[in-house]
Amino acid sequence: MGKANATMSSAAAATAPAAQAPAATPAPTAAHGHGHAAGEQQPPRIHIRAQDGYRWDELPVLVYKEDGGTHFKSITRQLLCPGQGLGCELRYFEIEPGGHSTLEVHQHIHSVIILRGRGQCLVGETVYDLALHDVIYIPTATWHQFRANQGEHLGFLCMVNHDRDRPTRPTEAVEARLRQNPAVDGFIRT
Repeated sequence: MGKANATMSSAAAATAPAAQAPAATPAPTAAHGHGHAAGEQQPPRIHIRAQDGYRWDELPVLVYKEDGGTHFKSITRQLLCPGQGLGCELRYFEIEPGGHSTLEVHQHIHSVIILRGRGQCLVGETVYDLALHDVIYIPTATWHQFRANQGEHLGFLCMVNHDRDRPTRPTEAVEARLRQNPAVDGFIRT
């Protein structure tokens, strides 16, 4: 089977924690940019064990955006693969029931795979229903926003370029133009 599937040594097994009930989800923390201090290089992690509750071992649960604000609601992120030689980053976002991401646009593309729950997303001027394992492609310079259904979390993997531009929120004029479409007007939260 190979070394990745090898069993633990007796010393490692003796120090491994016993199985226990899932711990409460940790509160999100703020962290600089990619989940570590500015300028600090982290060595690549070869294996990151999944925990219960769509969390990963020793990876902090971060606030969605460090600038705070009211343009998003009830969303966290975890940086799973910080780009180490890949040219891209893989992140996990989780939106609590009734929560939403920021309505934003940027020049980089990204791809999303739904891992948990149901919700909707706006891409351009179309609202899509989302279900488990759906894949969403967000083209460059395209307005987008994600929302979780009431009563359900929406969790998704999101892959983006490691080096990318910052997102932009809509001006009042852009938001007014987007809201001319009744489906978009009923969907977006700002």
